Parts: sequence; structure tokens; C-alpha cells
Amino acid sequence: MLKTTLLITSFNSVSQQLYTYIKDRAYEVDVVYAKSITRDEEIKRFSPELILCPFLKDYIPYYIYENYPTYIFHPAPIGDRGAYSLENALWQKKWGVSILKANDVYDGGDIYASAEFDVRNTYKASLYRNEVKEAFYKLLDTFFINLKN
Repeated sequence: MLKTTLLITSFNSVSQQLYTYIKDRAYEVDVVYAKSITRDEEIKRFSPELILCPFLKDYIPYYIYENYPTYIFHPAPIGDRGAYSLENALWQKKWGVSILKANDVYDGGDIYASAEFDVRNTYKASLYRNEVKEAFYKLLDTFFINLKN
């Protein structure tokens, strides 16, 4: 059983989807809010083998990604970094999602899985709840296979 912490800003559709995916595979999962004043104690107490960040707006502190394998679910294709990825997506015909390992470069770690999708004429929240969520879901098996290798 893989002990996994979801480090999140919000328990939104992508976070909920990942939570369900992990629970369906009989992994033990703990949800920790990044802004929680007890965040570090919660992570240390649970002692996860893996930390996944499916919706995180904050920089991950060094002591977290250095002590636990930590992966960011970034709603952007390889090479795009930063907080405004979905705003950028609205101006494109194709966009993507990436799962990368956290390191000292904001959204700059090694890529473990990525996928592209067509961008329809819509608004940001709809794009996130539909295309982004679906693309991440399709990547989960690939991500966990790559993680084992």
C-alpha cells in the first residue's frame, strides 16, 4: 500500500479525481492544505512515501521535496511555467498538462508524464473542469508506471 499525501490549495475537481483514483487502488491517502498552519506536522505525522500536488498555487518548500518524492500536476504543456497557464491556454488551439517532480525551479522539474488536448472556445473554469481534468486522468496510469521505473 502506497502512502500518499495530496498537498493542495483547494479540494477541487482534479484533486477529488486524484483522491478517488488513489483510494480505488487501495492506497492510503491523506489530504493536507498547503496554507494550513499544521501542514508540516501533518506531513511528518503521516510520513508519506509520495506527495502529489494536483492543485497548488504556492511554492513547495525545499524541506518537503527534499524529504519526500513530490510531484506537481501542472495545467500546462512541457516548457510552460508559472501561475497563469490556463489564461495562456485560452489563446491557443492546443494545450496540455504535465506531471513533474518538484525541485528548486518553479514548475521546472523533470517531467514524468504529459499530454496535449484541443482547446475549445470557452472560459478558464470550464477548460479546467473538462479538458484539463480529463487529460490528467488519462495520464495517471502512465505516471504511476513511470514512477515505478
